[in-house]
Amino acid sequence: MASELGELCETHQIVVGVAESLTCSKNASQLAAAPGSGNWLGGAVVAYFSDVKHQLLKVPRGPVISQTAAESMASSA
Repeated sequence: MASELGELCETHQIVVGVAESLTCSKNASQLAAAPGSGNWLGGAVVAYFSDVKHQLLKVPRGPVISQTAAESMASSA
């Protein structure tokens, strides 16, 4: 799947970034293993601490395991 994403990114000149928590960079590792990922994978943030999520990924105060938190992490990445 990561290779297919990479092909799409290269075709459409898209850069991907990821923000993860409980997955502990599993997604980023799989993306980075795809051929040519250096051309389209911009980077990743792994944030376990709530303060990191609030400060770096703009997750609003409140539960950090929620749809709102996930959406904030995704849009900030």
